[in-house]
Amino acid sequence: MMSVLEYCQDVNKKIEDILKLCQELNINVSNEDDMLDDDAIVMLDNAIDSLEDNVDEEIIQKIEEDDYYDEVIDT
Repeated sequence: MMSVLEYCQDVNKKIEDILKLCQELNINVSNEDDMLDDDAIVMLDNAIDSLEDNVDEEIIQKIEEDDYYDEVIDT
């Protein structure tokens, strides 16, 4: 178990962002001093990993599109 604040520090995220994610995941916390149990931590870890994977995919797609348009313009 760890507090929301400790979790935020561990994953380098803002408290507001983690509290919002907790609300979306129906994790019952309301402030930085509330405790997260092991199940909540796993749920948060999985959600953060999923969000970061989506962002990475979007960045890769944008880079590929930019490269394609650069090639079209150069030819």
